[in-house]
Amino acid sequence: FLDARFTSLLQQLDGLNRLFNEQPVIITIMSLLETARHEDDFTKYRKAVLDATALVDKIKDGDTDV
Repeated sequence: FLDARFTSLLQQLDGLNRLFNEQPVIITIMSLLETARHEDDFTKYRKAVLDATALVDKIKDGDTDV
């Protein structure tokens, strides 16, 4: 069940990244979540998820060029 949730989140972030002009911060968030997805050590899993969450506020609105 958790793997399906990660898949869904990564798909949503991929779409968001396309809409928001391919921002590097979104790629970093996706990378951290992919790392967490395959992590067996809970401490490392938690850190990756919390690091990804902390970066969400750094995503800029996709209309900044308009």
